[in-house]
This record gives sequence, structure tokens and C-alpha cells, in this order.
Amino acid sequence: MTDYAIYIIIGVLIILLLSTLGATRAQVVSTYKKYDKKPCEMGITAGQFIMASKKYLGMFELRVARTERMLGDAYDLRSRTLILSDDVLESNSVAAISVSAHELGHAMQHNDEYVGLQISYILTIITKFLLEFIVPIILAGVIMLIFGNANTGLIFLYSAATIFFSSILIKLVLIPVEFNASKRALKYLKDNNVLTKKELVYSKRILKLAAFTYVYSFFSAIFLPFRIIRKLILGF
Repeated sequence: MTDYAIYIIIGVLIILLLSTLGATRAQVVSTYKKYDKKPCEMGITAGQFIMASKKYLGMFELRVARTERMLGDAYDLRSRTLILSDDVLESNSVAAISVSAHELGHAMQHNDEYVGLQISYILTIITKFLLEFIVPIILAGVIMLIFGNANTGLIFLYSAATIFFSSILIKLVLIPVEFNASKRALKYLKDNNVLTKKELVYSKRILKLAAFTYVYSFFSAIFLPFRIIRKLILGF
């Protein structure tokens, strides 16, 4: 097999992987919309579910904030805040209950001092801070190379590469944290009879896909340089 054939095979595999990841993201959205049309038999909204869960779990310091962004739901560890979209908070669908339960799973992790959550939070803060300087560092490295100070230029460029790959590794750390949150959410919904057996099947699909979005995010970050190069060379 020639070198060109190997490169072609690798290129095809990369394209197929990126296509699969794109489909995964689209599948998350379509699955959410599908089960957002199915009201849970208990009839409570996600907002009511969270308020009742706060009291039941004794998480009285837990706060709830709104966001207008669809599927922009998150948990802010620093302020102990569940950030839920308006569509989720006011909906009584299986999808809304499942999404809010996933974020509640992160609050449970925080309450239990789950090590993975603490580590990922600290690493995320450090990386976000460093990423703000990555463009100036790259520019400084290129300028150094152009004007003849190659060693210093390479140090700058290696530093930028280290920051970039560190941000990718952090996404890898997030994956088990997200799967653990989904696992906690499903157990809580089952143990407290929030959803019926049939609804739990739907919820499991939603929670699994929600965790897989972080797998998608990890691989997307890995292939970001390829996307940048493709855009620069091919223009799309």
C-alpha cells in the first residue's frame, strides 16, 4: 500500500468520524424535541420537580437561574446554581424532567464532594484563563520566527500547543463526570417514582445522549486544527 493510499484512508476515516459526531449532536436535539412532546404522568413541571427535590435532598442553598438558550442547561459549581432554560423549567415533559435531573445530578456530585467534579472545575478555570492568551502567544511566536529569534519563537508556539491540548484533555476528564451525573439522575428518578417504567426508558435515552454530547465535544476539539486548515485551504 502506497503512502498516498494510507493518507486517503486516514482522511476518509476522519471525515466519517466528524460526520458521525455531527449526527450525534443532531440526534440529541431531535431526541429532546421528541420526548418534549410527551408529558410525564405525574404532571409536574421541571421547575416544580427541582423545588421539591431541593427540599427532599436538603439542598436549601441550591439556587435556580434561567437561560433563554435552548439546551443551555448547566450547573454552576461556584455559586451552587442550576441554570435551566425557560422551556425546561416550565415544561412537564419527560425530556424536561430528565434534563433538569441531569443538572441536579451535578448538584448531588457537589454535595457528595465527588472528586471528578472538583478536578474538572479547577482545570476548566485554569484552561479558560490560559486560552485567553493563546492567540497573542501564537502571534508572538510567529513574529519571533520571522525576525530570526527561532528558539524563542518555538518556545511560544510550543506553549500555545500545550495550552490547546490541555483544553482537549480537560474535555476528556469531563466525560466520566457527565456520565456519572446522568447515572445519578436516572437512579433518583427511579427510586423516587418521579417517572413511570415506560418514561424511565425514554429518560435513559435522553440522559445517555446528554452525556454523549461531551464525547462529541472532545472529538470536535481534537479535529479543530483540521477544520481550521480545511477552511484556510478550501474555503469551507
